[in-house]
Amino acid sequence: MESIRRLIETDHTVTYDFRGRYPDDSRYYNMGVFLQDEIEIADRWIILPGIRYSLFRSEFTLKDTSDTNFSDVEDTYTSVTGSLGFVYHVSTPLTLRLNAAQAFRAPNLSDLTVLGESKGDIYIVPNPSLEPEKTYNIDLGFRYSTDSFQADGSTFYTRLYDMLDNVPATFNGYPTIERNGAVYTVKNKDNHGEGYIYGWELSASYRFYHGFSTYAGATYIRGRNTTADEPIGGIPPLFGNVGIRWSNPTMRLEGYVRWAKEQRQAFGRRSR
Repeated sequence: MESIRRLIETDHTVTYDFRGRYPDDSRYYNMGVFLQDEIEIADRWIILPGIRYSLFRSEFTLKDTSDTNFSDVEDTYTSVTGSLGFVYHVSTPLTLRLNAAQAFRAPNLSDLTVLGESKGDIYIVPNPSLEPEKTYNIDLGFRYSTDSFQADGSTFYTRLYDMLDNVPATFNGYPTIERNGAVYTVKNKDNHGEGYIYGWELSASYRFYHGFSTYAGATYIRGRNTTADEPIGGIPPLFGNVGIRWSNPTMRLEGYVRWAKEQRQAFGRRSR
């Protein structure tokens, strides 16, 4: 498959860049095997051990602006990760659960090979030497369920290591590049720093009349790159929904509202 990028100047001149956003004929494979068991260890107690084997492989060719120097890259990432969960049935309507797990995220094709403009004034260049991100997570939750009422809630904390983040780089030996009259700072992805993400979510529904029910939910998430002392990007503000539903065996009608608070997270200063 071929990747092409055209540059259209303000005078409508069209030129073709030496390569597209991704290298031609790039390939990315992944496979995994996951095993989990459910063991009743005591009255009302269930244990959930799990293990996963994951394999990711990327194959691509990088070339420089001279269009003569090529570098064939083949990377394979493998990992064995585990999880352990506990479920306790407190009573007929109430169940508690506790889970701990480790995970890893292999660099994807975009992390490894992308070339071009990114958010704001950033110009991303490839870095084929990335390593996987690693995480450790713990979460605690509950479920309360009766014939007419159901509520679910959970809270979690995740620790991140070898985080993939944008760091200063060069392109053809320069830390900046000019494109269409704009100057961009050159950066690439790198395993840079540690951080954490935590949050909670709640949801509930109540069936109050023949076929009628109402429901609501809310989610709160915060995360911080502790190395850079700034919020982790891509995390939403507090958000949720509220709605009402009517249904019978052949039809369902529903009306709902989704809501979100304003985003107050700002890079470069401590979040509240």
